Amino acid sequence: MKHLVFSGLLSYILGCIHPAYLLGRKYRKIDIRENGSGNSGASNAIMVIGWKLGFLTLVFDVFKGYFAVYAAKRFLRTVIAMYVNAFAVIMGHIFPVQMKFRGGKGVAALVGASLGFGFPAFAAVFGALVAVTLITDYIAFGACAAAAAFALRTAVLYGYTVMLWGTLIILFVMILRHRSNFQRIFAGGNGEVTIRYFLKQRGIKPDDLDDVNRFKEYMENKH
Repeated sequence: MKHLVFSGLLSYILGCIHPAYLLGRKYRKIDIRENGSGNSGASNAIMVIGWKLGFLTLVFDVFKGYFAVYAAKRFLRTVIAMYVNAFAVIMGHIFPVQMKFRGGKGVAALVGASLGFGFPAFAAVFGALVAVTLITDYIAFGACAAAAAFALRTAVLYGYTVMLWGTLIILFVMILRHRSNFQRIFAGGNGEVTIRYFLKQRGIKPDDLDDVNRFKEYMENKH
């Protein structure tokens, strides 16, 4: 039991490492949570500090999710340990203690964690993310669909267990973290990032924005 707790704690600490925040401080001298969409995740990093640093953020966030689950599989060798580490690393990403519990939305960490479970889990999570995002054009819907796919797969494999409750908590938290996105979508979508608009931004550099604090207004004017 103590090994399980210690492993979960280390995974939470790993999840608390936020390259988007650190790179924003170093290269833009800003708190990325006060700019763009207001979260410390890869998508906002791409928008605010550029594609190169944003992609680096994405890779790290996916890797930390993968590594946490892989470590449990490699050293503790139990399914419950894998779920504990997945839950902890995702919660660490969303609620980092050193950042006053204001982190990202957990999508990249979830995708990485699913990869740690193996290809079938990754295919379910990433497939739901991509499919729903392309169908609806909104990343927020795809993100929550990915969390739902993770929970559904857990229910099918393990039934009504503590592992299922963990995945349902992840889904619930992810929906809450995207509530502002949903409010904008249902209000008409103004200022909300769609997949097509997101892809168009690959040529925009951070210095192209006159004021990163007015990023939402900038997005609206570009539509």
